[in-house]
Amino acid sequence: MRKRLRKILPWAVATALLGYMLYTIPMEALLTALEQANVWCLLATVFFVDVGCLVTDSWATALVVTWFLAPVKFREMVPVRAASYLVAILNYNLGQAGLVYYFHRVKGAPLASATSMVLMMMGTIILLLGVMSVGGLALTSDERTRTFGIPVAMICVGAVFYFILLKIRPGFLANRALFRPLFDAGVSGHLKATLVRIPHLIVIIASHLFGMRCFGIEAPLSAGLVFIPMVLLVASLPLTPFGLGTMQMTAIHFFAPFARATTLEARKAMVFAYSLGLATLALGLQAVMGLVFLERVSAMGIFERDGEDGES
Repeated sequence: MRKRLRKILPWAVATALLGYMLYTIPMEALLTALEQANVWCLLATVFFVDVGCLVTDSWATALVVTWFLAPVKFREMVPVRAASYLVAILNYNLGQAGLVYYFHRVKGAPLASATSMVLMMMGTIILLLGVMSVGGLALTSDERTRTFGIPVAMICVGAVFYFILLKIRPGFLANRALFRPLFDAGVSGHLKATLVRIPHLIVIIASHLFGMRCFGIEAPLSAGLVFIPMVLLVASLPLTPFGLGTMQMTAIHFFAPFARATTLEARKAMVFAYSLGLATLALGLQAVMGLVFLERVSAMGIFERDGEDGES
């Protein structure tokens, strides 16, 4: 029952947030925003973000795993990553577990070490978003950004504390199989893993800038570099699936002033339409790409679920 509740609760929160925004934003304004959108521009943006993310994510993942776990070629990683996107839409944890079992079953890495690498890559994305958000706060400190100062500061403090632990190497952590690869990688290894993740984040930030243009939201590059990392950082919090709801609320907070509309309701509608449209269409294309590779990857048996776990 508790496991089922954990699965349902994030979707309930996302539904509540989206429902609240649909209640507060006039339907007429939302329909107008959708009618005025450049559909071809949006579809091109969705193709760009999904294909670009698949390429850059697979490239960064292959490099990090090769450095610290086992040799993995880029062309091997692409189908596995695409299939994991599809599985993650249905069950995020199972999508990440698929990567773990690929490194374990196919590459022969110990299960604990494979888990450690996936956690490391997830952490480097949060770290990179935190660093970019710090830069955003430094460049634009106003009433819109100040509210995010505390969570960004907490991420930075956590990163510093984590790096200190890596340097100290306390035995009760460093000698555990799950954490040993992280300590072996050290601070320099984590920084390398973060640097190779930059192209992945550039694709995502660029896609949001392009997506806004499709809906008549003329946010300048400077504002995008400041605010989009904060939107992504909030969306990455484990509150809702894929940041649905949290991403849209944060995007409205930051980007409504840049929308070309005369009323606040119309500006909010434009941002809501861009953010939700880009997210849902991108998930749809990810599902299609995952289906293309799923049969090939399923032959490896890495996305299989044990009976009781699949029922919970």
